[in-house]
Amino acid sequence: MVYLFEGEEEFLKQEALEELEQKIFKKGVKEFDKTIFYGQDMDSSELVNIAAVLPMLSQKRLIIIKEAEKISSAAREDLIPYVKKPSPFTCLVLDAVSLNKHSRLRNSISEYGKIVAFRKYHSNQIDKWIIKKVHLYKKKILPQAVAMLRENAGDSLKSLDESIKKLVLYVGKNEIIKADDVEEIIGRSVTATIFDLINVIRQKKQSQALKMLSQLIEEGKETSGIIGLIFWQLKRIKQAKKLLRQKVSLKEIGRQLKVHSFFLDKFITGVKNFSNREFNHHFELLLKADSEIKTGIRKPQITLELLIIKLCS
Repeated sequence: MVYLFEGEEEFLKQEALEELEQKIFKKGVKEFDKTIFYGQDMDSSELVNIAAVLPMLSQKRLIIIKEAEKISSAAREDLIPYVKKPSPFTCLVLDAVSLNKHSRLRNSISEYGKIVAFRKYHSNQIDKWIIKKVHLYKKKILPQAVAMLRENAGDSLKSLDESIKKLVLYVGKNEIIKADDVEEIIGRSVTATIFDLINVIRQKKQSQALKMLSQLIEEGKETSGIIGLIFWQLKRIKQAKKLLRQKVSLKEIGRQLKVHSFFLDKFITGVKNFSNREFNHHFELLLKADSEIKTGIRKPQITLELLIIKLCS
């Protein structure tokens, strides 16, 4: 059998490859019957010769061509006869981001083999994937916990998968994963923390803002990075205000600015309450603090603390 694993979502592709390996190497040792080629350096005649050799310890031999989109034109043509009549005891997988839809090789695989697509998920698909993944462990996850996971790992399925494994171990016999579990094991995302910090500053809660700053520093966040994140979050809020004035839907604002639907109402409320005067004042103080840190006028942490005090005044 010949497969084309095509698409940008490497995590799903790797999962499919591992599942295929488990089927092929049930009783054998894959080190003897698994061969990996890379498209750019692939020798098609060598591949065909290996495919013709009987597997040593398994039912089938597995050959994987990584970066198959880089296979030379000549090598592609050489592979077509094999695709049309593959070895019965070899499984060949071409792993590619994309093959030209009009190429003879791709058309041959489509006709004689199988093409499996691994496209990047949309935001709502990722939420469903998390719920399904958690269900495999016989657990359920609450919507707020899903949103908090997304805030931490974004769209990275690999990071989400690693986080889910940690959460499953943490909750133990409990069947439901809650937001508190996510916060305890994974923590809150820096993005969410910075947004909350800005809201606390706007409410002039100086002691609470300084405490949040201290926690960020204790967690290992660099002072220059914290200023950069505050800059970024303020620009994000300003962009949201612009989109609101343009009558863009809340759903589209969330999509463009990568705000999870669960936190969207809170985000929009904070945005609406922000004035242009506040923006200008905050940006001016941030630029001054950034300059002080870069020129070494005073210690970065002291500069940040003074910045918070000024922003709250």
